[in-house]
Formats: sequence, structure tokens, C-alpha cells
Amino acid sequence: MVSSQTGFSRYIRYLLPAFPFVFVWASRVAQPHLLKHRWWKGLVAFALLWNVWACVRVHPHHLAFFNEASGGSDHGHWHLLDANVDWGQANLALKHWQDERQQEVGHSEPFYLPCFGVDYGMRLEDLGLHGKPVPMKLDPESKMNKSLPINELPPGLYAISVNHLHGYRHHPTGDPDCSEFLQLKPIAIVGSAIQIFELPTGRANESTRNEGDR
Repeated sequence: MVSSQTGFSRYIRYLLPAFPFVFVWASRVAQPHLLKHRWWKGLVAFALLWNVWACVRVHPHHLAFFNEASGGSDHGHWHLLDANVDWGQANLALKHWQDERQQEVGHSEPFYLPCFGVDYGMRLEDLGLHGKPVPMKLDPESKMNKSLPINELPPGLYAISVNHLHGYRHHPTGDPDCSEFLQLKPIAIVGSAIQIFELPTGRANESTRNEGDR
């Protein structure tokens, strides 16, 4: 009620006091006269097993959990942002992904890294996670640093927090807007909080040649 009137609805934790009452209300599905029906018991059992599967599937990234009816954890950023999804908890998992990727391809690749929540947990350098800043320019309308158009970005891997992917402004200044990448499909999603995109080598040169031809 307060959030709906004040506009302050950044964190789902402000809804936690309502959860016990919701659980009591939902418990009505176990009323004896309903459980006499075999199909009803099967439906309740299916819903419980579905919930267990969803929780196990997202482990250990429970902060970014969204149920399957909402689209699942990897699509939760379309509903909520900020600490509801990414508070830097997936940065260590990103380091593991980076190491595995390097072993897979046999060499290091250009890595661009606009992470979120770096001021609230372990520093990236302490994790051994290193990357370049995404090339940006100031957007005069939003007053945010916005990534260059996709066809102007250098090739490499871009690991982008879903908060930056939506151009979410957590601080008055300094937050990057990487919404250009929403037009691309990620090659990997880490912890349901960081999406990784690959701009292949040669793509920028091809774009330059096409501009010259025109």
C-alpha cells in the first residue's frame, strides 16, 4: 500500500511482511473436502514438485529467483531490477565462466565488463576478474553514459549486468546504459544476473566496409 502511493517499490523485501498471510490464504488448497478429489491432490502435488524443481534449478543464485510462471529466473529482469536481481552476487561465478571460456578457446579474448554492485561486495580485482570498460558516450537526454551502437563497438565478449542492460539508474550519475545489447541474444547467462554477448572478430571491419560502399 505504501509503495503504491509513494512510488518507492525498489525492493521486494518490503513485501516480506505480507508473505505469512499469503501462505495462510494459499493453504486453503489443502482443505479436506478438496483433497477427496484425486485430480486436485495431483494438481497440488504437481505444483509443489514444480516449485522444488525451480528452486533446485536456480541454486545457488537464489537472490535472482523468479518462478516459472513469471518466465523463470533468467527473465526476471523484465519484471524487477536492482538488488532484486543483481547485487554483485554473480561476480565470482562470472570469474569461473571467464576461466572456463579461456580454457575452451585456448586464449584470452577482449573482455568488456560493466558490473553492478561492485561497491557492495568483493572488488573485481580481488576476484581476479579483469575487463575493459564498454566504449560509451554521454546521452544528452538521459544524462547517462550510453554504450556506442552495436556496429561501432569493438569485437570481444561483453559481460553486462541486467541492471545496465536496461539502463537502470541506481546512482544520480555514473551508471552506464547498455540497452543497445537488448537487440542481441546472449551466448550465456551467469547467475540470472549477468548476460554475456559476443561480438565476433571481423564484424567491425565488415561494418566499416559497408559504410564505405554506401
